[in-house]
Amino acid sequence: MAHLVLHIGLHKTATTTIQDTLFQNRELLLNHGLIYPFVGETRGHHGLVTRWIPMPAPYALRGNPEAEWHRVAADYADADGTVFLSSEEFSRAHPRQVDLDDLRRLTEPYESVQVICMLRNQRSFLQSVYGQIARDRAAPEVRGFVRHALDTGFADGLWMDYDALSAHLETVFAPDELTFLSYEAATASEGGIMGEMLRRLHVPVRADQLKPFAKGRSNVSHDPLAALVAGAISRPGIAPAALVGLVEQVLRDQFGPDMRGTIFSPEESSDIAQRFTASNARFLARRASVQPGLTLADPVVSGNEIGRDRLTRPVWERIARALWHAGEAA
Repeated sequence: MAHLVLHIGLHKTATTTIQDTLFQNRELLLNHGLIYPFVGETRGHHGLVTRWIPMPAPYALRGNPEAEWHRVAADYADADGTVFLSSEEFSRAHPRQVDLDDLRRLTEPYESVQVICMLRNQRSFLQSVYGQIARDRAAPEVRGFVRHALDTGFADGLWMDYDALSAHLETVFAPDELTFLSYEAATASEGGIMGEMLRRLHVPVRADQLKPFAKGRSNVSHDPLAALVAGAISRPGIAPAALVGLVEQVLRDQFGPDMRGTIFSPEESSDIAQRFTASNARFLARRASVQPGLTLADPVVSGNEIGRDRLTRPVWERIARALWHAGEAA
């Protein structure tokens, strides 16, 4: 019988890159025992999550989601190897979430089940979630967005308290059925994210042997500070890519070509570190018996970042002039 691996995210941890790359190389991987089923109309397996969570039309299935779960099991559960199902929506917390008891029932046809979850330091994670929101819909006011995340432990309905997430998953999965990975450690490992994932899946293929999808970079975000400024200018609309690019160029002219922006003020960065350092320690203690070598990147400031506190009047004037001249050129 086949083993089942559920890759549940988190969001903004190269999930789209993983899904795109495995889909692109599914024939090669099948030869090495990794089965990446085709589900719905997308390269990920988001349609399976519509059993519990409504999804946008591109991710929906034409038929009944539970029937699709049974179809995948009928096709592959008796095969040799590992069936890999991936959707970051498996780990969504609010406003709707996967019924874990029901999910566990749907995994019963397989010999075993393993859940893989990639974790990113909360400061970087929160910023990346904000950037994704700004691409999809009108960006929220950043101060309220950060404060809500600090107060609740969730970013747009996504887990930020990893100890609480682990406890939630352990209501139906045994601790040794869960594998948590550090996004930062995986990125820095041999072969990057894909190399780490292949090793965890025991697939004897190197990352550089895989044919990349979209040059290996899927769903890449703009500079966070540029996206923040462009979102403020275009609110209540969505900032177009051209506007984000123009603002980013102005910021690089102002602060240097190697500028690294952040949406946070120094005070908010300190609050994020204080809020989640303790919960990370509890999480690592929880996992110590089954994953003794697990580490998490600290949610602290790294490098010389330009925060929104550096957006002084002269900077806004440069942005305004750039917009004026862009309008004249158009």
